[in-house]
Amino acid sequence: VTAAVVHDARERGRRGFVQRDLPRGGARLLSDGAGFAPEEFRAARAEPHVTAEREFARRAGGFARAPLPRRNAPPGADGAAPARGQPGQRRQGVGQALGELVRLPKKPVRNILERADFDLARIDAIEREVRHDMIAFLSSVAEHVGEDARHIHVGMTSSDVLDSALATMSLKAFGLIMLELDKLSAAVKEKALLYRDAPCMGRTHGVHAEPITLGLKFASWYEELQRAKKRVSTARQQLGFGKISGAVGNYVHLEPEVEALALRKLGLRAEPVATQIVPRDRHAEAMCALAQLGGTLERIATEIRHLQRNEVAEMEEPFSEKQKGSSAMPHKKNPIGCEQVCGIARLLRGNALAALEKLPLLHERAISHSSVERLIFPVSTALAH
Repeated sequence: VTAAVVHDARERGRRGFVQRDLPRGGARLLSDGAGFAPEEFRAARAEPHVTAEREFARRAGGFARAPLPRRNAPPGADGAAPARGQPGQRRQGVGQALGELVRLPKKPVRNILERADFDLARIDAIEREVRHDMIAFLSSVAEHVGEDARHIHVGMTSSDVLDSALATMSLKAFGLIMLELDKLSAAVKEKALLYRDAPCMGRTHGVHAEPITLGLKFASWYEELQRAKKRVSTARQQLGFGKISGAVGNYVHLEPEVEALALRKLGLRAEPVATQIVPRDRHAEAMCALAQLGGTLERIATEIRHLQRNEVAEMEEPFSEKQKGSSAMPHKKNPIGCEQVCGIARLLRGNALAALEKLPLLHERAISHSSVERLIFPVSTALAH
């Protein structure tokens, strides 16, 4: 059903809608009643050897396409980019997809793949003038590629680039978080076995209850970490979707095959039904998974903090030989690592709330999610890592 609906939306978008097809209030989009499919696309389809995309590129111009370099990138992403870009898999993947399926001449495609580059300082300078980050980025790339740059952004919208780039970086970031989770789980498992016979007091309401073993505490933490890992893994899978379906997700200017091939080269899957963006429930799920992970880590840290109190003194975090606990009290050994974990967990929960708040967007897209994500994704993934 979904595929059929998307197909019909694409075909109607390509034909254009006459006034009588539009809902009430939308009939004045064009006063001449001819519909709103641009004339250049209709003319291009009438020519058997010229695609609509190439005709649009010839008339309107375009820019080279590559993922937008984000100033605050998740760990493992290409956020710490050099002053000049380097040729990479993403640019080649999309360029090859365009060359194979949009039927661009081989020479421009080869020129794009060889010369595409960008300069961060130049991007900043252009953005101060145009006040549009994607246009600034594409303009910088176009300065390196030359006239052939008009071919590459044809039929795309900014979010085709941004959402696919965010998905690529998020997969890397969540993969790194999972590696750290594996290390932590292994260490906790080792402690559970080491202290399986070490007696300690069980407490409820903070008061002595019945004796247990210290290994039991670690075993409980280990199992919770395994559940956290499953949630992070599921969230990572949900983030692995991009889109190259155009301004409102109906593939009017690029075929779904172009999207599928380009995203496959990026290691992504195509969003089944996109608007101008990938629906943000995927991103909210990811932030919630990190918030829950933070809660698990806070539970462990809080227990250690309580057991490190002088009145209890059953457990403590490491304190190095030259470490100092206080500028006024030299005897202090404070659980600062655990305290920091508890503070970070609160940030993760707050960012998860922000992710939930940006789920509703106007119609096929507004921009209210973008400013939020540019903060919460790099911050939350870096803190969780």
